[in-house]
Amino acid sequence: MKLLAHIASGKYQGAKLFSSEMSLEGDGVEVKFTTMEWNGEFDNVEAYAVNAESREFAIASEIHDRWVRRILLPAVASGIGQTGQLYRDANSQVILTNGGNEYRTTGNPSGKAIAGTIAGGIAEQTGKVMAEDASKLPVKQVKVNKGKVIGIQFIKAVTDADKVTR
Repeated sequence: MKLLAHIASGKYQGAKLFSSEMSLEGDGVEVKFTTMEWNGEFDNVEAYAVNAESREFAIASEIHDRWVRRILLPAVASGIGQTGQLYRDANSQVILTNGGNEYRTTGNPSGKAIAGTIAGGIAEQTGKVMAEDASKLPVKQVKVNKGKVIGIQFIKAVTDADKVTR
């Protein structure tokens, strides 16, 4: 992911800063700018995006905690799957002998048992897939809207030594 920022006023008015280094930090995303274009020249820079009001190094327009998608939905699907197992098991009997052997017998399943088993199997598989997919998602999703006003904090001065020759 890349981010482009334009400086609207001050000494570097009209400059463009480029970033490809971003990471989730607190309630936002930390953006490190590494290149700046100004007056047709490029410079290596070390600068960060900052929240224009709080001056924090984490910016965000929207923050979404993904607990519903990561925890709740897979748990509900898993619960439905376990209900289907109850329907399947409700139609069988387990007999234990004195020798410790176990026998399972089933009768003719009812329509409810068949429908419950099918729905439960689908839900169980869905829960597994959803849980696996959800484990790959970051806990939070942060969006920075196009045109959001941010501050730029230069960590070191930009000098002639920072010029990029092409």
